[in-house]
Amino acid sequence: MAKRHFTAGARMRTLVGSRWAIVSVSLVALSFTGCNSGPTYVNPEGLLLVDGTPTGGVQVIFHPANPAINPASGVSNADGTYRLTTGTNQGISPGDYTVTAVYPDPSVVPTPQQKMMGTDEPGPDLFKGKYVSASTSPMKMTVSSGDQGLTPLDFSTKE
Repeated sequence: MAKRHFTAGARMRTLVGSRWAIVSVSLVALSFTGCNSGPTYVNPEGLLLVDGTPTGGVQVIFHPANPAINPASGVSNADGTYRLTTGTNQGISPGDYTVTAVYPDPSVVPTPQQKMMGTDEPGPDLFKGKYVSASTSPMKMTVSSGDQGLTPLDFSTKE
């Protein structure tokens, strides 16, 4: 048998080819092991009441007790129903939350000029700041992984 003589270039190509093969096999193996797909979300519908009446236009934010969970937010529809989003994801992660809310006075309508100039401001908060801070809001909610509907939130405009 004849002896094979490898040049330095051939040895380098063999080593580089072997390394790429190892990296490729490793990546394929990792893809089959799976990875954490991130937080889970439930997408329950809630009902928002103001003084016992379903109300639209109320902006709510659910602030998680667990700092590893992101807040969720939503705005109630005319029939008082709302759904929450967390960032760009529909839904909310299960956990305990403090709920904050602002209810802009719907009778304050910006003028066409204000809209055009981008200076239209929402009306004053009909809750008078009672629910605006997570540290002082009395509204609490626990969201479970199987929730299809949330406990109705009943906010008060009375002091």
